[in-house]
Amino acid sequence: SAEYEIQLATEYDDWSREQLEERGMQVTRLNDEQIAAFQEAVQPVYDRWAPRIGEDLIAEIQSIVESNQ
Repeated sequence: SAEYEIQLATEYDDWSREQLEERGMQVTRLNDEQIAAFQEAVQPVYDRWAPRIGEDLIAEIQSIVESNQ
C-alpha cells in the first residue's frame, strides 16, 4: 500500500506542478549535481537519527528517495 500511496502522491505532485506552471509560476528543477549536493548536505541528519530509528529504516528512506528522482 505504501508504494501505491507514493504513486498517487507523485501523480498529484506532477499535476499540481503543471497547474502552477500554467498559471505562471516558475518551478526550478534540480540537476543531478544539485541533487547530489543536497543529499550530501542532509547526510548528517541521517547519521544523527540512525542510532535512534535504526539503520534499516534509514536505508529504506534513502532507497525510496533514490527511486523517486
